[in-house]
Amino acid sequence: MINQAMGEDFIRRYDSLSREIYFLRWRLFLGVLGTPLLFGFWIIKDAFVKINLLNRYRQNVLSEAENFAHNSFFQISKSIDNLFVRGTYLENRELFYWEFKIKKLLDFLHFLNKKRDYFSSEFLKEIKKMLLDLSSFLDVFRDYNKKFLESEKLEHRSLFLKNNFYLEDAQQTAVVTDDKYNLVVAGAGAGKTEVLITRIAYLLKRHKNKIKPNRILAVAFQNKASKEIGQRLKERYDLDVEIRTFHSLGNKIIEDFYSDRGLPIPRIDEKLSEGAAYQGFIQDIYKKHLADSIFTENTIRYLSSVDLDGEKTESDFESKEKYYHYKRNQKHVTLNEVVVKSEQEKYIFNFFLTHKLNGKDIKIEYERPATWMNYLNERNVIRVPKPDFYFPDFDIYWEHWALNKKGNFPDWFEDGGSYIGGMSLKRKKYQENDKILVETISGDFENGFIDDLLEKKFLEVLSRKYPGEKFTLEAIAYNELVEKVSGDYRKVINKIPKMIARFIALAKTRDLSVLEVERRLQNGRWSNKQSFFAYLSVVVYSTYQKYLDDNGLIDFQDMINLAV
Repeated sequence: MINQAMGEDFIRRYDSLSREIYFLRWRLFLGVLGTPLLFGFWIIKDAFVKINLLNRYRQNVLSEAENFAHNSFFQISKSIDNLFVRGTYLENRELFYWEFKIKKLLDFLHFLNKKRDYFSSEFLKEIKKMLLDLSSFLDVFRDYNKKFLESEKLEHRSLFLKNNFYLEDAQQTAVVTDDKYNLVVAGAGAGKTEVLITRIAYLLKRHKNKIKPNRILAVAFQNKASKEIGQRLKERYDLDVEIRTFHSLGNKIIEDFYSDRGLPIPRIDEKLSEGAAYQGFIQDIYKKHLADSIFTENTIRYLSSVDLDGEKTESDFESKEKYYHYKRNQKHVTLNEVVVKSEQEKYIFNFFLTHKLNGKDIKIEYERPATWMNYLNERNVIRVPKPDFYFPDFDIYWEHWALNKKGNFPDWFEDGGSYIGGMSLKRKKYQENDKILVETISGDFENGFIDDLLEKKFLEVLSRKYPGEKFTLEAIAYNELVEKVSGDYRKVINKIPKMIARFIALAKTRDLSVLEVERRLQNGRWSNKQSFFAYLSVVVYSTYQKYLDDNGLIDFQDMINLAV
């Protein structure tokens, strides 16, 4: 690669040879001193031969550097001449290549120019001229496409006049830009189809480097757009090219491949190729699975894990203090819009909200003032504690302490000592007033799934309070869930089938089978929200894929994968 490092390599080789010559001259001097003795003549002869040889090598190194500079400059100069003779658009990759090569040669020549003592005055003059020419070459390359586009727009002006409306300058530029990849970004109704049609006409009718019609393929999303493109091309320019939808193109590739090999052609389920029909089909599968209690329970768990405001992490804040302030003041909303103080409290509340005890709803209250627990604080002010949860039908209290399994409170607590003292005081009050208390800690959530623990603790305390009675806890039915959910959670629950449809489409786009998705879920680390949603999606995906397999069908995404 041409650069300063290459110049340094030439000079390093030159200096290395010079050092060898220097030491040989000392040998020559020693040989002269040893002339009276026979070995002196041998030393002189050997030194002369090696010095002459190294001098030739040293001169060759400089000549190699000069020749390299000349040849590289000539190559760039010739490419510019060819560019103007060719008279076509300069692709971005080609432009980048030549800009890169010119800059590296400039670095190389600038380095050689600093080593003036090594080169002849004639070559130094050539270096100066090459540096000036290379700087102008950069301007030529950078301005070439701009001038080319203006020339092409003027030369093919008649093409732009055949549209229903005259294309703007930016649209004309999109038509005549002849890079390997052209991306046109515009809003609805901005004239993208007009640009595409005119672009096809330009490729077929331009004066230089015309394209044959059989080398053009236009692809549209819908049949209507495909027919419209073909019609306009014929009416305005009397041109015919191959125009297909993505569906049609994929079908053709698959049909050609399987037909050539004498294999049965896979059948595509047409109703699953349209967005609305596909989403409706997935929604039907989702609704059928809601009859399954386990599926419904996981739907409930997913909803309970959704944070409407989105959970923020410490990296979202400028400082740790601002993050701690956010955590101390963060609010969470239950499925029936009760505001609680933590994500874990929300989950516990939602669990009892979405379950029945012996077929009846469970009444649960959040932070109901417990006047029987009143006490005087250090300022002699009466304080009324508010237990986290209260079950009025059973006179049972539930406290969820913000402690991990080691008994430590979160870093963002302002006064952890006061929190621990409050815990001790509450426990004492419960005992003194003969109240039933159930306790959980944040550490219980460290393993993720806590439903079994909540059920176990609740049923155990009920069995102790009501010995001999039987209690059964079960999730509510889906229709009951919909009735209990309110506010923005109603929107979330309505979006679940669409989100699952999107999940399946993305999985198929990445050619991930049901088994592969399950494997990734087992081997990865996922949040509760991700795990619950993935369960729902995999169940629906499995049923959907079974329908396709049982009927010998493929869907749109399968067709694209096969075509690719």
